[in-house]
Amino acid sequence: MGKASYVSNKNKQLSSLFGDSVRSKIVTILLDGKEIKSSEINKKVNLFGEEYGISIIQEHITNLKNNGFITQRREGRQIYSRINSSGNIFLRNFCELMKAPNAKKGGSEIKMRKTTSQWINEVQSAINMITKHKLGEKFTSTQIRERVNIESQRLFQILGTMIERGMIGKVEGRRGLYFVKAKLS
Repeated sequence: MGKASYVSNKNKQLSSLFGDSVRSKIVTILLDGKEIKSSEINKKVNLFGEEYGISIIQEHITNLKNNGFITQRREGRQIYSRINSSGNIFLRNFCELMKAPNAKKGGSEIKMRKTTSQWINEVQSAINMITKHKLGEKFTSTQIRERVNIESQRLFQILGTMIERGMIGKVEGRRGLYFVKAKLS
């Protein structure tokens, strides 16, 4: 690990979110998921702007270790620490978030899996916005996709299910054109 002489904005913001305490600074440093020497942690904590003594920093590291938030290993005279994300999904997800460039991931990685009924509710809500709750009002799949972040193939599956349930109808001979068949709640 290279010697850093600055603290990233992402790390400053996270530390600030948790009160700029010594502990929040230590956790922020360890959230990148890498193993770090104790001496490096001491240096990096002090890069945040306030000077802390080694004993205070080590006391917080020991406390984090005793509570299972970090793991340590010794190699000769050096002690290496890392965040304990193996058994804690919250910490694992937090580490992934901190690794993400610009705190963003690709669209497909962000999407959460939704059930069919959740998708139907979301699509139904979009249809209501488009048609203003009017029976017989027409809408297109493109209009729905402008309002709902859904893949086209999944949208057509959901629309097919809604047709089977009698919620909407498909305009004959017009591809991608639908109409409200029943009052959507």
